[in-house]
Amino acid sequence: MKVAIQGELGSFSHEAAERMLPACTVVPCARSAEVFDRVEGGSVAAAVIPIENTLAGTVAEHADLMVARAVTIRAEYLLRIVHNVIAAPGVKLSALRRVLSHPIALDQCRDFFQRHPGIEAVPFYDTAGSVKHVIANHLVDAAGIAGRQAVRQYQGKILEAGIEDDKNNFTRFFLIHKSGMMQNGGRKSGAAAGKRKAQLRTPRGANKTSIAFKVKNTP
Repeated sequence: MKVAIQGELGSFSHEAAERMLPACTVVPCARSAEVFDRVEGGSVAAAVIPIENTLAGTVAEHADLMVARAVTIRAEYLLRIVHNVIAAPGVKLSALRRVLSHPIALDQCRDFFQRHPGIEAVPFYDTAGSVKHVIANHLVDAAGIAGRQAVRQYQGKILEAGIEDDKNNFTRFFLIHKSGMMQNGGRKSGAAAGKRKAQLRTPRGANKTSIAFKVKNTP
């Protein structure tokens, strides 16, 4: 079953997707809008998106897209977020002048940049993507902030581990699908539909309803 994520392989969204659906095939997307396009277009069965972090708050773009697009929340998952400074092998912390990562991740690691005023925080489209970038381009004065899965994915080296400001750092992820498509196993018939229905069945004991809505921008 194909599941879209925003970001590269090795990202926290990748980890969350595999924990929610262990047998899934993860489809990385550079932009959040592309994730929702794929869900609505049917090229993936579902998507896993971060919606809220205990330190950085709501992922506003995803909240907006939840309202604008025809998608439904199937389940949620709380993932403990541990941030690490990851560079190419041989690069030292003292050599760093830039550290790249997703803006939400950078917001969760302000203490690190206060302790290292000579290092610039550079916004990037993805956590794991930042590691992929610095290693693929052999940057000797830059690193990325990401999880340990990015180390395994891109053969990087951790220069400093657990740099998040608060160890009680969790991100809530949503498993979403196209509205009206999965309640009865989708519109496909036969064995494929039955298999999809089994994979996306509402968990036993589910007891939460989430509603996304918008109001007019007037007093």
